[in-house]
Amino acid sequence: MELYRNAVEKFRDLILEAERFVWAHPETGYKETVTSGYMAEKFRALGYELTMAEGITGFYTVIDTGRPGPEVLVMGELDSIICPAHKDADPTTGAVHSCGHNAQCAALLGLAAALTEPGVLDEMSGRIRLCAVPAEELLEIEYRSGLRDAGKIKYLGGKTEFLHRGYFDGVDIAFMVHTSSDYAIRGGSVGCITKKILYKGVAAHAGGSPWAGKNALYAATCGINAVNAIRETFSEPDIIRVHPIITHGGDMVTPFPRR
Repeated sequence: MELYRNAVEKFRDLILEAERFVWAHPETGYKETVTSGYMAEKFRALGYELTMAEGITGFYTVIDTGRPGPEVLVMGELDSIICPAHKDADPTTGAVHSCGHNAQCAALLGLAAALTEPGVLDEMSGRIRLCAVPAEELLEIEYRSGLRDAGKIKYLGGKTEFLHRGYFDGVDIAFMVHTSSDYAIRGGSVGCITKKILYKGVAAHAGGSPWAGKNALYAATCGINAVNAIRETFSEPDIIRVHPIITHGGDMVTPFPRR
């Protein structure tokens, strides 16, 4: 273990500089051009050949030890969230790395650097795939839907998109690090399935003839409440989470929005 600790410690400054750079340049999913470019530049400086994601941000590289064994995927997420109230949020976009993906990027780069040290790979077998993956946080749905409509992506989430593209083909196990309040190793995780539901109503004059309309917003809230009412039927071993949002609920104060 001393060999590995020393290999990581050698690149301490590189790791900490990466964490600060990514923190200072928060970008949301599929927009991480600065972050992805920075990470790619650092990887190439370490001697890695990269496979860049076509048409979107992110990349991966594969290290082959030359000995038979499993392929291990290690990921680092590139994107930030949007939280304008955060003291360090970008004043224009509201983006900030308050979910800690800046630390993930630094850890991924640190691992990539440590693996280049002489002797580090000698006791390893199989292959190691290092991946900078975009768009983990599910936000800006309309923007991502536009990318999908334009044929640039098929899935709103970066991991799902990479999986679809075959960037994880041949991988036997995957893991990453994440900021937390304690040190722990957890197996398994949750996937993500997104559904867009459009409720269409009929407009009517709110004061003169409200009975002539059909309220799409009321229908949407009934739908959300109906889903919420069955949450208690989800068994914890199934790890099911449901998180609805309304992205547009009308354009003016009237009980009959034009949707």
